[in-house]
Amino acid sequence: DALIDLGYSEDNPVDLFGFHTGSLGAIELTRARPSLVRRIILVGIPYYPAEEREAMEKRFVTPYAFLTDPTYVPDMYARMVLNATNDLSNEERFEAFLGRMRAGPNGQDGPDSVWSYDADEGLAALAALKKPTLFLAFNEVLTEPHKHAHRLYFPDVPLIELSHLPMEGFKAGPQDVADAVLPFLDG
Repeated sequence: DALIDLGYSEDNPVDLFGFHTGSLGAIELTRARPSLVRRIILVGIPYYPAEEREAMEKRFVTPYAFLTDPTYVPDMYARMVLNATNDLSNEERFEAFLGRMRAGPNGQDGPDSVWSYDADEGLAALAALKKPTLFLAFNEVLTEPHKHAHRLYFPDVPLIELSHLPMEGFKAGPQDVADAVLPFLDG
């Protein structure tokens, strides 16, 4: 409905770009309103078999203890900013921490939606729609699950590997990403 309010329609469809959790949202939006979607670009699909999703849900979906544990916030800050070992700059780590803060005590709802999502059903339904689709792959934690989803459900769809870019590929190489997707969007 929001897309229609913004002026999108069957005559003026939207192009979707989904990253990680957003890839699942893009899949579901395309399934729900296929006539509103022209093309879809997917990066980092968290594709895991059902038993692995269940284990991930148990491991990662826990209530955020903002209101019950006085050490929760400083411990999270230390883990996400001070002691992090990822490729992000300190400023980017701090932004990620602030995002976690903004999520509030119910922030686990996002990870819960990922691990409870039936990716096989979603991907099969998207493939059946035959929408023009492009897969991008960065050098990051979800590269292999993403490429596995591509092999299973979209073997004839282009997969562009930008393995020289880290998870934050949009920031690290925006021109590389633009060069990869513009021919697809213009086609």
